[in-house]
Amino acid sequence: MSQYNRGYTYQKILESAENGASESKIRSDAHLTSIEVDKYLHKMIENDLVRFDARARTYNTTKHGSDFLKTIKEVGYFLSFAEK
Repeated sequence: MSQYNRGYTYQKILESAENGASESKIRSDAHLTSIEVDKYLHKMIENDLVRFDARARTYNTTKHGSDFLKTIKEVGYFLSFAEK
C-alpha cells in the first residue's frame, strides 16, 4: 500500500460509511481484500473516523471522519490545480 493509495482508500471507506455500510459494501467500494478492509477499519475505529454499530452490523462515518473526509477532498481539489 503506497501513501497515495492510502489517502484514496480512506476517502472511499469514509464515503461508503457515510450512511452506514456493511463490511462487504465497504470492501467492494474501496476495492480491498478482507484482510485489508479489516486493517483499515480497525485503524479508523481507533482514530474515531468510523464506528461500528453492532446492532445493525454496519460501519458509520463519525463527525471526526466527516471532517477528515472534507479535508481529503479539499486537498485533492487544490492538488488538481497544481497538476495543471
